[in-house]
Amino acid sequence: GIQIKLCGFGLSEPFINNNSTKWKCNRYCGKTQYWSPEIQLRKPDFDAKSNDIFCLGVCFFMIIMGNAPWNSAAKNDRAFLYIMTGRIKSLLSQWNKLSFVNDEILQLFNGFFRYEY
Repeated sequence: GIQIKLCGFGLSEPFINNNSTKWKCNRYCGKTQYWSPEIQLRKPDFDAKSNDIFCLGVCFFMIIMGNAPWNSAAKNDRAFLYIMTGRIKSLLSQWNKLSFVNDEILQLFNGFFRYEY
């Protein structure tokens, strides 16, 4: 089968160990369409691992759908609101792109696109 590997070195921050408090970061970079809501809001620090997973979701969405999921990861972006409130299926239906995905892909999208807690 086909195997795709994605990597990005935008932050390239060394983290010392697996302690969850050690994954905090405060550097903001990258293209705005890939920014997580926490970066969009310029939180004083954010979870770098969660942010990487969110950005990977954006990449995966673009590969599958052929376009970005939203213009900005902000509550004033209609597509972002649909996705973050679990209504991605409805959004894709409106875009006439529901045939591009199956239930497993929808589950992956829902796993990628979550707020940091």
